[in-house]
Amino acid sequence: MKNVIVANWNGTGDIEVFSSLKGFLEYYPHYNEYTITNYLSRKKVPYVTEKLTLTRVSFNRRKAL
Repeated sequence: MKNVIVANWNGTGDIEVFSSLKGFLEYYPHYNEYTITNYLSRKKVPYVTEKLTLTRVSFNRRKAL
Protein backbone atom coordinates (compact mmCIF):
# COMPACT_ATOMS: atom_id res chain seq x y z
CA MET A 1 0.00 0.00 0.00
CA LYS A 2 1.16 3.49 -0.86
CA ASN A 3 -0.08 6.76 0.65
CA VAL A 4 -0.48 10.15 -0.99
CA ILE A 5 -1.54 13.49 0.43
CA VAL A 6 -4.55 15.07 -1.31
CA ALA A 7 -5.09 18.82 -0.89
CA ASN A 8 -8.61 19.97 -1.81
CA TRP A 9 -8.90 23.76 -1.92
CA ASN A 10 -12.44 24.54 -0.76
CA GLY A 11 -12.85 27.97 -2.37
CA THR A 12 -11.74 27.02 -5.88
CA GLY A 13 -12.33 23.28 -5.96
CA ASP A 14 -8.74 22.68 -7.11
CA ILE A 15 -7.11 19.40 -6.08
CA GLU A 16 -3.38 18.79 -5.64
CA VAL A 17 -1.71 15.45 -4.93
CA PHE A 18 1.61 15.15 -3.09
CA SER A 19 3.70 12.01 -2.64
CA SER A 20 4.39 12.93 0.98
CA LEU A 21 3.49 15.40 3.68
CA LYS A 22 7.02 16.77 3.42
CA GLY A 23 6.36 17.77 -0.20
CA PHE A 24 3.18 19.61 0.79
CA LEU A 25 4.95 21.44 3.62
CA GLU A 26 7.84 22.47 1.35
CA TYR A 27 5.37 23.96 -1.14
CA TYR A 28 3.18 25.55 1.57
CA PRO A 29 5.56 26.34 4.48
CA HIS A 30 3.05 28.52 6.37
CA TYR A 31 1.08 25.43 7.48
CA ASN A 32 2.07 23.92 10.85
CA GLU A 33 3.70 20.50 10.42
CA TYR A 34 2.93 19.31 13.96
CA THR A 35 -0.79 20.12 13.70
CA ILE A 36 -1.22 18.43 10.32
CA THR A 37 0.77 15.37 11.41
CA ASN A 38 -1.40 15.10 14.51
CA TYR A 39 -4.55 14.98 12.39
CA LEU A 40 -3.36 12.74 9.55
CA SER A 41 -1.15 10.29 11.44
CA ARG A 42 -2.39 10.07 15.00
CA LYS A 43 -6.10 10.85 14.77
CA LYS A 44 -6.47 9.39 11.23
CA VAL A 45 -8.89 12.17 10.25
CA PRO A 46 -8.65 14.87 7.55
CA TYR A 47 -7.17 18.26 8.40
CA VAL A 48 -9.89 20.81 7.57
CA THR A 49 -9.75 24.62 7.48
CA GLU A 50 -11.86 27.25 5.70
CA LYS A 51 -9.57 27.10 2.65
CA LEU A 52 -8.24 23.55 2.68
CA THR A 53 -9.16 19.92 3.27
CA LEU A 54 -6.07 17.73 3.54
CA THR A 55 -6.39 13.94 3.56
CA ARG A 56 -4.10 10.92 3.42
CA VAL A 57 -5.28 8.42 0.80
CA SER A 58 -4.02 4.83 0.54
CA PHE A 59 -3.95 2.88 -2.70
CA ASN A 60 -2.50 -0.32 -4.10
CA ARG A 61 0.36 0.23 -6.48
CA ARG A 62 0.48 -1.86 -9.63
CA LYS A 63 3.47 -2.41 -11.86
CA ALA A 64 3.25 -1.18 -15.43
CA LEU A 65 2.95 -3.79 -18.15
